[in-house]
Parts: sequence; C-alpha cells; structure tokens
Amino acid sequence: FTSSFVHKQTFYYIYSHQLKYLLIKIMLSLIILCTLISYGQSSCNNVYDFGNPSSEKGAVLCADEQEGTYCVGPGRIYYGSEQYGDSWTYQDLNIGQTIDCSNTDFGCDPVPGYPKQCYITLYQSVEISFFTLKILKTNDDGINGDGVE
Repeated sequence: FTSSFVHKQTFYYIYSHQLKYLLIKIMLSLIILCTLISYGQSSCNNVYDFGNPSSEKGAVLCADEQEGTYCVGPGRIYYGSEQYGDSWTYQDLNIGQTIDCSNTDFGCDPVPGYPKQCYITLYQSVEISFFTLKILKTNDDGINGDGVE
C-alpha cells in the first residue's frame, strides 16, 4: 500500500510540474499573440521614410484604410499615416493591378494603432512596337514597274 501511494504522489508531482510548464507556455504564446494583434506588424519590407509622399513625391490620395477601398496601377502606392508619423511602406503596381488600402494587402502596419491612407505616384508608360515589312521581289516587274507584284 505504501509503495502504491508513493508512486501516485510522484506521478502527481511530475504531472503537476508538467502542467504548470504547459500553462506557462500557453500564457506566453497568448501574450505574444495579443501583442501582435494590438500593435500590428510594424516591420515593413518596402520602407519609405523620407517624409510624406504627397509633398515629397507629388503622390495623390487614392484610398483610405478600410475594406473595399483600393488603388489601381500602374504606379507606386504608398501606405501610411499623413497625420501620425512619417513611417510609410509602398508597393509597385503594373497596369490594371489593384491593392486594398489595408494592413493585410501591404503585409504590415507602418503606423500601428492609427488610421492610414494610400497615395499613388503614377508611372509614365510608353508603348513601343516594332514590325517588319517584307517585300517579295521577283523577275516580273509588276504592273506598275515598281518590282513588287
């Protein structure tokens, strides 16, 4: 009977420590998750930190941060807050591409906790096309004598 009691006590002791360790791990994970949700992902890949793109680059407002508002390319789309900081990110769009003015589409939050806007600097696009004209020259001089039939 004593041996069985000791084994149960040892089991409960080990089990309680493992449970405490697991609970601590879960709590730390929740703290990290809540921090990311509260403050957003502030590390952006394409950082523009040279002031406001509307005054520095001549960019114009194309959308406010909310679902359903987007900007259409071609151009460079800047995402940040005009009123609350000089931290901006950007994405380059080709003709016809769109991007929502949101943390999700830009993949980060350049100014966590503040409303943001999207500005666009339009690209100038030039279309150049080449073609080849082939003329078949024959021994027959053609009807009008130009060498082309």
